[in-house]
Amino acid sequence: MDAVTLRVWLWDGKIEPDDVDPSNDTIVPPNGRSSLAANIVIQAPFELLAISITLFLAALGSYLGLIYASKVKLSEGWDGNSAVLAAFIATAVFSLVVFGQALGAKDQEMTKHEVSVKLAKERIRRAQSASVSRRRTC
Repeated sequence: MDAVTLRVWLWDGKIEPDDVDPSNDTIVPPNGRSSLAANIVIQAPFELLAISITLFLAALGSYLGLIYASKVKLSEGWDGNSAVLAAFIATAVFSLVVFGQALGAKDQEMTKHEVSVKLAKERIRRAQSASVSRRRTC
């Protein structure tokens, strides 16, 4: 699959006047608009994996918590059950914090990108209007 085919598949299908190539009257899918359905299809495997891992961790945590509360012996040694439960909780919390930090950092990146794109577009508009006003004065 090449980039054009992928872009057409992701495209939302709405045709705007800017989407028509004047040289040969063909429709050119825009780079920035994608359909909601395409986004859901692409995102679904990640979401299903995240849900399954979350449910697995919740079930394992519940199991270990119930075992600890019922005083069932999981391992030998001094306070073995609480050590197993503490190791699970520490690992799960660390993983969730790292994942949350990564998601937050990505959101900040996207916000910075959107702001920089808006600023760049504004600078281009100002430069174009300044050049048009210079031409008028000359």
